[in-house]
Amino acid sequence: MAAWVISVGVMIFEKDLGTSLLLYASFLTMVYLATQRFSWVVIGLALFVVGSVAAYFLFDHVRLRVQTWLDPFADPEGSGYQIVQSLFSFATGGIFGTGLGNGQPDTVPAASTDFIVAAFGEELGLVGLASLLMLYTIVIIRGLRTAIAVRDSFGKLLAPAWRRRWPSSCSSSLAV
Repeated sequence: MAAWVISVGVMIFEKDLGTSLLLYASFLTMVYLATQRFSWVVIGLALFVVGSVAAYFLFDHVRLRVQTWLDPFADPEGSGYQIVQSLFSFATGGIFGTGLGNGQPDTVPAASTDFIVAAFGEELGLVGLASLLMLYTIVIIRGLRTAIAVRDSFGKLLAPAWRRRWPSSCSSSLAV
């Protein structure tokens, strides 16, 4: 329950949905690995749904982020600007991309942080993004295999925690 409160607090006070989701997903993963009880995950997911719905209706910044993510073209010059520009970057990249260093970094305002995948997709195209996703998948599978092979309890929690943390942050960049 404390991790839920901390995650919701980060979302409310810092207005950082990505960090809040990463923190909570990592917590749920660790709870499951430590207890091996799927019921705790179900309870955690239920709390996540309740918190998400409440945040959507109670906080304007959450509602705006969700609505912008669902339909960025509703306000392409305002709140949807970054998403629309990132979609244009992907379109410019096409199948094989424009080549390393040949992208337009000024197109997407936060290309070096939140929208790094858009810059990557523009320069390396669909083939480059597919390669990146395959790399993420390999890292996830190797992390799971390592966790299965480890015999001590600390290692059983450490391997999946790292495996969960790194791809989660990468996944949040992909979701933006």
